[in-house]
Amino acid sequence: GFGRTHIREALQKLEFYGIVKTLPQSGTILKGLDINSLNGLLSDVLNLQNYDFYSLVETRCILEMNAIRLCAERRTMEDIKNLEMAHKNFVNFFDDKNLRVSYDFTFHRAIAEGSHNPVIKSMLLTVIPDILIIYNKDRICDTATNVIEEHAAMIEAIKIQDDELASNLLYQHLQGVMNFARTNLEIITEKLVSIA
Repeated sequence: GFGRTHIREALQKLEFYGIVKTLPQSGTILKGLDINSLNGLLSDVLNLQNYDFYSLVETRCILEMNAIRLCAERRTMEDIKNLEMAHKNFVNFFDDKNLRVSYDFTFHRAIAEGSHNPVIKSMLLTVIPDILIIYNKDRICDTATNVIEEHAAMIEAIKIQDDELASNLLYQHLQGVMNFARTNLEIITEKLVSIA
């Protein structure tokens, strides 16, 4: 009784929480439920969707810029392998508009995991799924042209453990979505002022 779009969004959210895993050519399988998954599900109970998009994106930027700094400082070979795999999946599915955003966030989740700070990772898992819904609805990444190169540059900065460079690259990488969120906030504010 549900449309494909709703099912796809639900599966993407479950995959982001780490509950299911989508295997190319094989389908979706249950992965398990860990503490981070539980934290993500709790955020849905708290209903973060009531927050405005700009606040969510601004929080994401603050968290991710710190996460990538820590990732560059603390990364292990396993973290680099995970980042490279996430980036490879992003590149492989770049032309699939339905999967591109999901694999983009998987890449950013790998950065958070590489920070080895479970609080930062949990906080990102709390805000990013709500951002993902808006990304998919408004097709924000459809206009992104150099995301692949930006991801690759961030991986290289993490590999050489240059936390300053990594943070600057991430800041530049997120400017498009920050500008979109800022414009959205201005439009909503103008509408509210005109109503009052």
